[in-house]
Amino acid sequence: MNPPSDRSILSARPFSGRLEIDQVESVGAAFSHSGTAFFVTTRDGRRFKLRECSRRGRARSIERYVRALPDLFPRLVARDGRYLLMEALDEYRLVSRTELVRGADRLGRMSALAHREAHTNGLAGGVRGWAVAALSRHRFFRELSLLRRRGTLPAVSCSGAARKFRSHHARFGLPIALELDDLHKGNVMIRESDGDLRYVDEEGIRLRPKGTGMASLLKTATTTRTLELYRKGYAEIGDADFITPEYTEYLLLMDAVRRVAFKVRTEGRLEKLPREIGELREMADTVGLALDWRFPRG
Repeated sequence: MNPPSDRSILSARPFSGRLEIDQVESVGAAFSHSGTAFFVTTRDGRRFKLRECSRRGRARSIERYVRALPDLFPRLVARDGRYLLMEALDEYRLVSRTELVRGADRLGRMSALAHREAHTNGLAGGVRGWAVAALSRHRFFRELSLLRRRGTLPAVSCSGAARKFRSHHARFGLPIALELDDLHKGNVMIRESDGDLRYVDEEGIRLRPKGTGMASLLKTATTTRTLELYRKGYAEIGDADFITPEYTEYLLLMDAVRRVAFKVRTEGRLEKLPREIGELREMADTVGLALDWRFPRG
């Protein structure tokens, strides 16, 4: 699907008959949820965020998650096919990096709520969970092969990454959960009046390896304290025993391969590539646990 535009939204006339969209405003570039999201104003002066999903099925699944987790997302007003109409959160602002890191316990609780919802409703187990895990393994090795072919990683580092992945996989398997992906300051908003937090990248919630959101948070965090806070908050809702240094490295290895391969494939945000390649090589080339608790910044 081509990226949506102001003109295409007006031409499609979503929610026609229930409201008339008069103006469409692109979400600012500072917002990481801007890719398929717009602010819209109706003829009677109401303002919403409108999300265009790639297909109807994806919009239905997001609708289900958002309605099941009302304390995590902006309020869902309505769905029309592949369009979602959300609360605009005009009283909220993006969190700062400091607020994100210091509030890691609250992010841990949010992730645990999403995990519990998937478990309670049977979304992450059985055949569906197995299929997502199989696809995740396939993507890891496909992207690692890309990095080897392009010369992004030396052959010895690719072999080391593959060997470490297989070792972790033999120990942990690849548990699947409903994940809030990319837990960074561009996707979390706060209300000044009471400190309420909302995850605003609805497209980022999907079944992924358990802890993927935590891994993205640790690309922003730089101290052990952040992981401790996340684990403490998670433990208030669910069993946090899976959050160990070894499993964290497993997640960061998968996340690093994914991020580097994406930049190589799309040639986007290349200014971060040298640092991320260095971080990936450190994990791949170290026989034992490579984490030294000085997590890379995102």
